[in-house]
Amino acid sequence: MNNYFNFELISKDKNARLGKLTTAHGEINTPIFMPVGTAATVKAMHLKDVEAAGAEIILANTYHLMLRPGQENIREIDDSLDVFAVHGVGGILGTLLVAFLATSTFSGLGLSEEQTGTSQFIIQLKAVVLTVIWTSFFTYLILKLTSLVVSLRVDEQEEIEGLDLRSHGEKGYHSD
Repeated sequence: MNNYFNFELISKDKNARLGKLTTAHGEINTPIFMPVGTAATVKAMHLKDVEAAGAEIILANTYHLMLRPGQENIREIDDSLDVFAVHGVGGILGTLLVAFLATSTFSGLGLSEEQTGTSQFIIQLKAVVLTVIWTSFFTYLILKLTSLVVSLRVDEQEEIEGLDLRSHGEKGYHSD
């Protein structure tokens, strides 16, 4: 058995299987309820509630980002930590859609009597715009102050060669 990953078939009945998946982090019995963290199914839940629902494992960002939008599209994003791609786009879109998804039409709790989906959307849009302005201003300010102390860019040769290879002696993407 490999120390990192093993699957043991316990029994089989036609197309159904009962098994045990062993990882470096523990054992997982199959078949299994596996919520998707990336799709926000567990973001609003307490860990105890996720465990009580029977989840022994949670699928997360890396797997889903490789499915959609895919490795080639992720490579084209000039964001080393995928911060904007994941949190910026997902956060902005999620914040705006809350105005409509919170209505009882979409199984939400509903809005107060004086609000409509459109009025709540305008409130959410103002909050997004204010947040983008606020974070842009302070990010610019922090970068300007930092640039007074240290350089914000590596030298041209390091940039051409690639920081993963130059700093760590390894490639960041191994599919080439």
